[in-house]
Amino acid sequence: MPRFRYTAKDNKGGSIKAVEDAASARALAGTLRRRGLVVITIEETRAAAKKTDQETKAKASGKVSTAETADFFRQMATLIDAGIPLVQTLDILVDREENAYLKGILAAVKAEVEAGIPFSNAIEKYQDIFPNYIVAMVEAAEEGGGMANILEKLATYLEELAELSKKLKSASMYPIFIGGFFLCAMIGVVFFLIPQFEEIFSGFDMELPLPTLILMGISRFLTDNILYELGGIIVIGASYSMWAKTPGGKYKIDKIKLKLPVLGGVVQKAIIARFCQTFGILLESGVTVVNALAIAEKTADNLIYEEGIGSVRSGIMGGETIGSEMERTGLFPKMLVSMIATGEQSGTLGPMLSKAATSFKRDVESAILGATSLVEPVMIVGLGIIVAVTVLATYLPIFQMSSGAH
Repeated sequence: MPRFRYTAKDNKGGSIKAVEDAASARALAGTLRRRGLVVITIEETRAAAKKTDQETKAKASGKVSTAETADFFRQMATLIDAGIPLVQTLDILVDREENAYLKGILAAVKAEVEAGIPFSNAIEKYQDIFPNYIVAMVEAAEEGGGMANILEKLATYLEELAELSKKLKSASMYPIFIGGFFLCAMIGVVFFLIPQFEEIFSGFDMELPLPTLILMGISRFLTDNILYELGGIIVIGASYSMWAKTPGGKYKIDKIKLKLPVLGGVVQKAIIARFCQTFGILLESGVTVVNALAIAEKTADNLIYEEGIGSVRSGIMGGETIGSEMERTGLFPKMLVSMIATGEQSGTLGPMLSKAATSFKRDVESAILGATSLVEPVMIVGLGIIVAVTVLATYLPIFQMSSGAH
């Protein structure tokens, strides 16, 4: 639908300038007259002519990393702090952007802002790049001022979030790599090595040792039923994927994640660090406590904690304190509850949450190092056991032959 910029006067003689969508200029004029306004001018905006093309480009498939979003806000903060108007700032950043997907979205956002739409409203529709906490911070900056300062904080927050995510992925990739190597070794032994030895031993006129017979039996069973096994893996994998997408399945998986040996502690600390950082920066940006909690709740990315934070928010709306409600959930460490209670009493909740986030991020890093240092020896010992059993089972008949036993 075309977009028009109009100027009108109300019944008190006040001037109104705004932008509105309408089927045509005549239709908009009729709507404005029915509102009791006197139309002065109506013209189709330049953004309307470009809007369809820009939105088409913006909706093209692509991906934007958190680091790229952080870089965008860092540059935006610098330009605005230098006194450059918002539309011109966006124009500069569109020209500089190398990511074609993000470039298309920024061009569409710039067209909206140029047409009179607030920046926070313009970015709100692109939740995959600008989630709710970003929109809330930008909206708070628009209402209270200090846009450059808040965007600078936002850029720093996103960079720290990207760094934390990178460390968590790195920590999870290491055991996956070791586990993959472990699995490949088992496949090689069962499907290739053991059948070779079985073929060799079949020509010997001797009774094979029990460990060798067991290993060969397992190998023969797995090799003969490979199609059924692959089918079973596919069915189980598909069933798990479907179950994991259901609310009950996701809730169960999120609960298991928190109870995993070693790794559960890492996950819990990462969730709390992310929550404290998001909650704190939203409060420092001028977002209300209830709204900040509602947004921070979604960044937990764990249904157990989302439920707990939601309960805290409900308690606050009922007149309770944040500290007491967090303690009641049993999901937050006593140290954090104590820090938040102190922050509430002293009026320094935002800075206190930032300190807590820094502390928990350090704990996450320590927990990651501890987890990886523990996983490595466990995997190596497991692989060593497989190698030892295989070598023992395959070489026992050779030792038996060399000793003259039949």
